Amino acid sequence: MSFGSIVTVPNITQIGKVEPYISVETFKDDPLSNALDLTQLVEGGSQTAQDSAIYRMILRASAKIDNHTCGPTGTLNATQVTKQGQSFVNREGCVTVNPGEPRLIGCVSAEWGYQMGAWSSIPTDAYHMWVEETTIRLKIAGGAGTIQFAGIGDLSALFQGRSANGKVYVNYTYLAGWPNTFTTLATGAAGGNTLTVSDTTGFMQGMEVTIWDGIGTETNYVQSVSGSVITFTNNFSYNHGFGVNVTTLPASVQQACMHFMIGMVKSRGQGGLVIASDGSAEGVSSRTDAISNDEAMGYDLLDQFVSTWGRS
Repeated sequence: MSFGSIVTVPNITQIGKVEPYISVETFKDDPLSNALDLTQLVEGGSQTAQDSAIYRMILRASAKIDNHTCGPTGTLNATQVTKQGQSFVNREGCVTVNPGEPRLIGCVSAEWGYQMGAWSSIPTDAYHMWVEETTIRLKIAGGAGTIQFAGIGDLSALFQGRSANGKVYVNYTYLAGWPNTFTTLATGAAGGNTLTVSDTTGFMQGMEVTIWDGIGTETNYVQSVSGSVITFTNNFSYNHGFGVNVTTLPASVQQACMHFMIGMVKSRGQGGLVIASDGSAEGVSSRTDAISNDEAMGYDLLDQFVSTWGRS
């Protein structure tokens, strides 16, 4: 991508996506937060002011999750990303790229060339693209369903007489992460099967989705996506209003966000209860110890999602 006299990385427009991992109501309804005083986050403020403070803290906690798992510019939220790089062609006429994401959803498009910026499109079909959980394999030589071999150390037969030492330039666009969004209209009535949401990126037919809505939390499956509306396979058992989290993220990410949130609230002046094995309260821990324990539990839940490639 070029901008004036500057040539930029192709994913410059996708950096910095922010989507919270829990809703305000989810945090307020959780048993862990019920022991905290959430009425004076903004001293003397209204309930609207308190909720606004909680939302800003959720954004901070969500950013902490993204920074720990994906580095300063990544996110666990489903995102469409374009990247470019150099790769070597194997003897089957394929190149393999590693986008450095903890989870791939699919490849949208790809192109390759002998020289920088001189691209040939790669068909978007199962014969030319093979997507695994963390890698994408692209077939750039040979027809669909064929295998093309060349001698070791000499791949010129794959390049129409051009000797490129097996190295080519690749530009590719893919979807990665976990679809995660929030309802923007209170239209999810019990017995219905559609929700209007803020972002449908990554939602695909057949995906299992959790609708986090307190005692009305339920799971469903995506039937179709049209614009900002998701249609589900089964009718809802509960009503779903505005601001409800609709996600494919594992529950451990939401739990980690809860732990970070609780640590932030405690840092504003409240310690934590020490609970004995029989469930009784033994005392109150120091504020510093409580915050450290909450953050440690949050990070432990996130370690399985850490993308080391994206940090290099």
